[in-house]
Amino acid sequence: MNIIFVISNFYIGGSEIYIRNISSILVKHGFNVSILILGNYDKNLIQSLEPKINFLQVDAFLSKPFIYLYRFIHTLYNPLFILFLPFISPKKQYIYDHVHAMDSESLIFSSKLKLSKKITTGIYHHKEFIWESTLNYKTKINKFLSNFPISNVYSDKLQLLISHSKIFKNNNLTNSQVFNFGIINNKKNLFNPNSKLIIVASRFTKFKLFIPYIIRLFNSKYFLNEYTLAIVGDGEMKREWSKIVDSPRILLIGELSPEQLVEYISKGIVFLGSGSTTIIAAGLSIPTIVLSDSDPNGHSKGFFHELDFLTFKPDLTDGKIENYLEKFINLTDYEKLEISYLTLDSSTKYSIEEHTFNFLNFINNSADIDYISKISYPNIIDIIILYLFDFLRINRSFRFRFL
Repeated sequence: MNIIFVISNFYIGGSEIYIRNISSILVKHGFNVSILILGNYDKNLIQSLEPKINFLQVDAFLSKPFIYLYRFIHTLYNPLFILFLPFISPKKQYIYDHVHAMDSESLIFSSKLKLSKKITTGIYHHKEFIWESTLNYKTKINKFLSNFPISNVYSDKLQLLISHSKIFKNNNLTNSQVFNFGIINNKKNLFNPNSKLIIVASRFTKFKLFIPYIIRLFNSKYFLNEYTLAIVGDGEMKREWSKIVDSPRILLIGELSPEQLVEYISKGIVFLGSGSTTIIAAGLSIPTIVLSDSDPNGHSKGFFHELDFLTFKPDLTDGKIENYLEKFINLTDYEKLEISYLTLDSSTKYSIEEHTFNFLNFINNSADIDYISKISYPNIIDIIILYLFDFLRINRSFRFRFL
């Protein structure tokens, strides 16, 4: 069986690590696996792929001069890709048994390229397909999503499916498939209750608002003054947020390879984060506090081992980050070890092997899709509005944005 994963960009993040891990498992089981990247990628992440995994760029599926036109448009501004769709002329059609697209851009591109008669997608984030959904640009993309077959959509959270019901409006998303996200290869008990290192791992993106909150928290010399905060990651907001660092106890580590990230997380006494990194930390037995991405007020969802990720609401928060941290730090070593064991045990549900079995069952039951024959493309005014909206939101100081 030939399976291809399609993603817009391939930097070190939750979706990318997931693709790498599940592709490795599939290859070991005899599947032919490819990864198609529509935009940019991290060279270290590509080098960490199993040798049998085919790494492809969109050039392989386009005829000249469309390759150069696509590169120019994609570099200029990512959402402009949809203006390019009328010009796509795929070299070959239906060359894969199955396509799994990781986002709206790769979903529509896969359909237009006619890579396979079976295409699926997943809802991995509580705003996966609803960023700027009020804009005319996004509305036109959603015309395609609204007719996408529900049997071809899955998530690891029922609430994510419900929150997307307006996008997939012609379907009942509660009847879609829900099963645990998988990312852990092997569990390891590496917890050291005597560590003085608190770890955060995240992209420095505009919606990870817990990062500046935690920095300000540790700027106070009275807050957990025996501990060092290490923030692992990179992104477009790093330069701006690094300016508010005002304590030698705060270390900005930068981006690490997946293997280096695992090694670094294992040194911590407690991990703070959201998304797939919390699963990685839990699989290393590091007590983990799950944070809310877009909450600027420092609310947490609670300890990893106390949450049911299949049913919890993404926007629901419990207490403040500092309260959870202080509660944990003040525990005895025995109590910390107990939470460590509970965390490790909870991570079992997120085994990549078990997830791969569920994923194969999911794609086996997916439906053939009707390809885009007519789509209402955004005009240049739609694109200008979207660009200005994005520009003003990210660059509040009105600096020019070089892409």
